[in-house]
Amino acid sequence: MRKLLNILLLVTAVCRLLMCNFKGNQGHIDVSLTSYDKRIFFAPVALMSFLKNHKIYVNKVFLAIDDVEKLSIWKVLFLKILRMKGLYIIRGPRVGPHAKYYHYIVNQNIERPLIIIDDDCIYKGNELQLLAAELRKGVEIACMRA
Repeated sequence: MRKLLNILLLVTAVCRLLMCNFKGNQGHIDVSLTSYDKRIFFAPVALMSFLKNHKIYVNKVFLAIDDVEKLSIWKVLFLKILRMKGLYIIRGPRVGPHAKYYHYIVNQNIERPLIIIDDDCIYKGNELQLLAAELRKGVEIACMRA
């Protein structure tokens, strides 16, 4: 039963991903989120609801996963699909639940402002515009909690 549920989650997430593409954006903001366990399969849903029709703002999208995360064959396949769609996957040490920015800051040459989002919610629509407005005021990192 558990394997069947994992397959169902994967198939559902892949179908949603086929309509989404994170490649080739020329925006001026990076977006980062962390995920773990089965929430990895929900992360693209959160991203798509956050980005919706506002991809013009976004340059790169990063998904950070702990090194200690157990990656089943389904998660490995899912992460490969995410990479093919243009998502950058960052692996790093477990640093706790409220350190979503850590992997991005340690692993990237920071050239653009950063928006950090949660992986477990569906965003309503104008959050990206609101956070982009905050970044235009000179803030380097903007976050939105679910």
